[in-house]
Amino acid sequence: MIAKISISEATESDLPEMVSITCDAMEPDILTRFLFDHRRSEAVRKQTESLMASLGKRFTHPTNRCHIMKAVDTQTEEPVGWSLVRWEDGDIAAPPHGGPDQPDFPTHYQREQRKYYLKLMGGKPHVVLGALYIKPDWQSHGIGRQLVEYLYSKYDLDNEPVIVNTRATSEGFYAKLGWTMVDSTDFDLSEWGGKGRGYGVHRSPWMLRCPK
Repeated sequence: MIAKISISEATESDLPEMVSITCDAMEPDILTRFLFDHRRSEAVRKQTESLMASLGKRFTHPTNRCHIMKAVDTQTEEPVGWSLVRWEDGDIAAPPHGGPDQPDFPTHYQREQRKYYLKLMGGKPHVVLGALYIKPDWQSHGIGRQLVEYLYSKYDLDNEPVIVNTRATSEGFYAKLGWTMVDSTDFDLSEWGGKGRGYGVHRSPWMLRCPK
């Protein structure tokens, strides 16, 4: 059943609900990132604090190169998802050098993601679909598709290359909407958790939707 939603620009007052939706939607991924870190018992709280800080800056220092949209169920007026799109000129900072020879896994994760992003899009003007999160109970009701279609219509994104870094479980969703996987940041978790203990590979696909 396709949910009936209204989509509008988010405001700072929506921030707590947006962060809650994000943490609920990506909790397995958050726990993986902190799996081999001494802060793993505080993973969701740490992610919440980080999101509140980073997203908060988007509202206190707004720019026309970044837009945050919210989806609200028209019957219950419940916020059910949100998305962020931003325009980049290709001037991407390289991952920081230095630090410990063996960084913790969250730091390693962020460095590798930055390295792949630079390799794929460095020097190329592009658009980033930086967030697309739907409440777990509302997933598979067409909300993500409606948000994507709204963004493409409102900001004429068909004429832009749009990159998204997602989870392996979401690869099929983006493929149906026209994205193609161009690379993947893969993490062998057994290198962090120990061989022979059942850890597999954590995949984070990079997907690109080219201009028409």
